Amino acid sequence: MIRALCTRFALDLALTLALISSAHGSPVHAQAPQREAKQYFEAGAAAYAMDDYSAAIQAFAAAYALTPLPAIAFSLAQAERRQYFVSHEPSHLLRAIELFRIYLTGVSRGGRRADATDALAQLEPLALALQQGNAQMADAPAAEAERTRLMVRCEAKGARIALDGGAKQRSPLIVETSAGAHRIRVEAPGYFASEQQVTAVSGELVPIEVALRERPALVIVEGDHGAEVYVDGELAAAGNSRLELRPGRHQLAFARKGHTLQTRTLQLERGQTRRVRAQLSWTGQRVAAISLFAIGSGTLIAGLTFASLALDREHTAQAIDARRKTKALDPSELEGYRDSVESRDRSRVAAIIGLTAAAGCLLTGFLLYQLDDPSPLEAAARARRVREEDSPEVGLTAVPVGENRGVGVQIRGKL
Repeated sequence: MIRALCTRFALDLALTLALISSAHGSPVHAQAPQREAKQYFEAGAAAYAMDDYSAAIQAFAAAYALTPLPAIAFSLAQAERRQYFVSHEPSHLLRAIELFRIYLTGVSRGGRRADATDALAQLEPLALALQQGNAQMADAPAAEAERTRLMVRCEAKGARIALDGGAKQRSPLIVETSAGAHRIRVEAPGYFASEQQVTAVSGELVPIEVALRERPALVIVEGDHGAEVYVDGELAAAGNSRLELRPGRHQLAFARKGHTLQTRTLQLERGQTRRVRAQLSWTGQRVAAISLFAIGSGTLIAGLTFASLALDREHTAQAIDARRKTKALDPSELEGYRDSVESRDRSRVAAIIGLTAAAGCLLTGFLLYQLDDPSPLEAAARARRVREEDSPEVGLTAVPVGENRGVGVQIRGKL
């Protein structure tokens, strides 16, 4: 079991490393055949996994013609061996034996030598028995390998493919068709559908990879209409907005002068619509500013009231003093004069204190009000952390090989 699991990862990994090494060590114009060979190899792997060994032979043969690596020879031999047990055509048996021998010649140690040796031990007695029975041993490739085929693949989950308006089928679509122009339509949940024209080449398998464009997620921001909306630390729009965002995690921040910064983390799916309400509350600084405005207004009114009272007492005192210059005042009038002067002085002091306090409260409140502008920098820092957490990791997808019916492993992610 352990040996079988190990062989599942060996073949495609070896091919991938070989292709990458060749690409890095060669001029740019020489990289195209290796990319094409990799595309054919992946198409063959997909066909092999679907038990379409004839299509796998066609694809592996094209990859081997472009890049004759032992690993590709082994995969082609496996497909030929499987096809022989399906169709019992001697040509597949002969070709499988030839390719296994080529692999053993090219790989002197390690690799898949044990599997190739086991396969030859199984196939060579069959070929000998056919020869002794005077069976016709065709040297030419089997007719299936010369068929005109299209292979359309799309990695989007749930992708469905239709050829020339026909029924939709799951990806990958491997179909025999006539040579010439055809139209394919590929669609998948959460993606924009894609239609394109492709050309089938007579006697060849043409691999086609379709990459669908993701549908953005729609976020509708409701609530506080004066709030600024930041997405992943960048200013996006004002409140009550419609935001189209790529699928994945996003950090939303709602900022408004005098209000606490509100942040939300959203996990968005392709084509999803989410409604988010911005409900911002006053900051402590804004509450203090409003309180100072209220206190300042009250003390201003009180100061003005005392100032008006002081002015009134001043007028009363002046009137009594003017009468004193023309006639003698009785004791009650003199007492009234002294009371007016004392009341004027007290009102003046109270007015000065009130107006000074009002000015201090109003000025302080104004400064607190103006400077109360929360920065979304914290949201930007959080957004950076979210993006780092969402960085894709290297992943392996196993595809069975050898006797366990597969051809390798796919590698995805950052290196």
